[in-house]
Amino acid sequence: MKKYVIVDKQKQDYILNLDYQNLTGFDFKPKNKIKYDGIKVTRATIIKPDFIESILKRKNSNQLEKYLEYILNLLNDDESGEDDVVIALDELERFRMILINKQKKFLDDLYLENLLKKIKILEDELRLKRMEFNNYQETNKRRR
Repeated sequence: MKKYVIVDKQKQDYILNLDYQNLTGFDFKPKNKIKYDGIKVTRATIIKPDFIESILKRKNSNQLEKYLEYILNLLNDDESGEDDVVIALDELERFRMILINKQKKFLDDLYLENLLKKIKILEDELRLKRMEFNNYQETNKRRR
């Protein structure tokens, strides 16, 4: 079991003992996009609740924007097929489950509820598109 001790040299009475295995917070793996000669961080834990919430809100809004852009392109594209719609539905379901299972304890209930409503709207649009594909295929089968 590793422990870290942080000592402030300016304030001799301030010592912080950290046992990183007993810390509860939001764990993530940094992307490490910038090259430098210092320590390479492979895992980080954020403990402060306000900081966790702001990071997750930014991360989730960026992710939702990416899904929205992808789904709008999918709905407007005539060459997209039913398989693309099913893949998008699966991705939205995965995102929703991550929100519920991993991030629910860190996010405000009202924010989470609004985010889940937005996901539900996107899922409904994709289901409508999938129904259109199915109706189109049935009409083609009847004509033959």
